[in-house]
Amino acid sequence: MHALSLQPHLDAHIFEAAPTFRESGLAIGIAHQAQEALELIGPSAIQALRDSGAVPSNGTWFMVGTGPDAGMELDAIDKAEMGRVESITQRAPFLKALLADAPARRMHANKRLAKIEQADHSVVLTFDNGSMHECDVLIGAGGIGSFVRKYVLGEDDPAVKPQLTGWYSIRAMVPYEQAREVLGPDLIDLDRPREVAWLGDGTWIMHNISDGGRLALFVTCIWGPETVQRDTWMREIDVEVETKKFEGWPRKFQKAWTEFFEKAETRPTAYYMRDHAHARTQGSGGGMSLEDALILSRLLSKSSTRDEAALALEVYNEIRLPRTQGIVDSSKAAGLLMTGRGPEGTDFAESKGQIRQRWDHILHFDNKKSVEEAENLLEERLRKGQA
Repeated sequence: MHALSLQPHLDAHIFEAAPTFRESGLAIGIAHQAQEALELIGPSAIQALRDSGAVPSNGTWFMVGTGPDAGMELDAIDKAEMGRVESITQRAPFLKALLADAPARRMHANKRLAKIEQADHSVVLTFDNGSMHECDVLIGAGGIGSFVRKYVLGEDDPAVKPQLTGWYSIRAMVPYEQAREVLGPDLIDLDRPREVAWLGDGTWIMHNISDGGRLALFVTCIWGPETVQRDTWMREIDVEVETKKFEGWPRKFQKAWTEFFEKAETRPTAYYMRDHAHARTQGSGGGMSLEDALILSRLLSKSSTRDEAALALEVYNEIRLPRTQGIVDSSKAAGLLMTGRGPEGTDFAESKGQIRQRWDHILHFDNKKSVEEAENLLEERLRKGQA
C-alpha cells in the first residue's frame, strides 16, 4: 500500500478484517536486504522502520542450549562482517508508520472478505457486512488462512489448506528490565543489542530487544504432535507441564519460564505451526514481503491498463516465486536442524557452519538487480504485445 500510494495513477485501497492494526505479540526482524528494499521503495518507507521504534541489532547468534555442547556458539551473523544486519521492530507500530500518510478514504477496517467475482472488466469484492468494492487488480495478503489464496488456487488445490507440523510456539513480550534481570546483562543489553537463538532437543528458544528498547521478545518452540489439536489454531497451556520440556536447559531459562509465563497476567497460549505445499503463485512473509512489495510496486507503476497490470502480475510471480519458495524450504530445514531434527540429530557440533550457509542466500541478495530484471522482462513482453 505504501509503495503503491506513491504512484499517482494508481488508486490503491487496503481492506483489513480486524477493527484496527493490532499487535500479534511477535516482533519481526528486518534483515539488511529487506531494509535495502525499503530504501528503494522510497525514503518514507525506510523512515517508517525507524519511526516504529526498531532496534538495530549487532547480529544474530546461534548457540547450543542443551546437551554436552551447551553454550557452544555454532554460527553468527555479525554486524561487523555484514555492515548492517537487521532491525527488530513490532509489527503494529511498523504498519502504522507505513500507513501514516495514507488517505483515510483508502483505508477500510472491519472488512472481512466473503466473495470474489470476476466481471468482464473488473473484480467485485463482497464483504461479510454486505458492502462491496470494485477494482481492477486484487492482491491478497491474508496470511495462512487467506480467502484470496483459496480463490486463486481453487478449493481442491493441495496448497490451499495448511497442514499441522507438530510444532507449536509460546511467546512473551516482557519489559526490557525484567528480561535483563532474568536472562542476564550478557544476553539482554541495549548497548549491545543482538538476537540469540538457542538450539535444543525438540525445543528451541530465541530472544531479542524491540520497541525502542522498552520490550524484549522471548519465544519458545516445542515439538509435541500429541498435544496439537486439529480443530483449532491455538490452546491455553499448562505452564508446569510445558516447563518440564525444558529440563536440562540452563537455570536462567527455567527461571524465564516461571517469570515470563507462570506469573503472566493472562494465561499463555500455544500457537500451532502449519505449513503449505508449494503453490503455483505465492509470496512470502516477513522481510520477503518487503522485497515482494518493491518488485510488485515497480511493475504495477509501469501499467496503465488492466491487461498491462495482469502481465505485471505474471512477471512478478515469475521473478519472485523461485526465491520465496526457496526460502520457505531453507527455513524449514534450518528449523529442523536447530531443534535436533536435522540429519545430525542432536549432535549440534556436527552442524557448525550449516545454519549460516542457509542464511547466506537470504542476506546476499541484490534488490537493484532483481528490480532491473523484472522491469526489463515486463518491457520486453509489452513490446511483443503480450498484454
